[in-house]
Amino acid sequence: MTVIRLTGSINPNLKEQPIWSLPVLVVAAVLPLLGIYAQVYRYRYKATTTEQQQTKWAVFGLGLWMGYILVSNGLFFYLESLPP
Repeated sequence: MTVIRLTGSINPNLKEQPIWSLPVLVVAAVLPLLGIYAQVYRYRYKATTTEQQQTKWAVFGLGLWMGYILVSNGLFFYLESLPP
């Protein structure tokens, strides 16, 4: 979704893209993946038991928040699609 928004903000009519837009999109896609890899590596090989437990709670909280966003948006769009 971010990549789509980024291309729209680079050139709203999407007919012609500047030459630098592709590298920007690649960087926008690769950086989050590198961040996730770094966190997994740190969790598995460098973190102490306490840090691992804290990471589990943080991931659990993030998962709950993402679940809430998905359910609330799903309900909103479902209710909006119903006839009056």
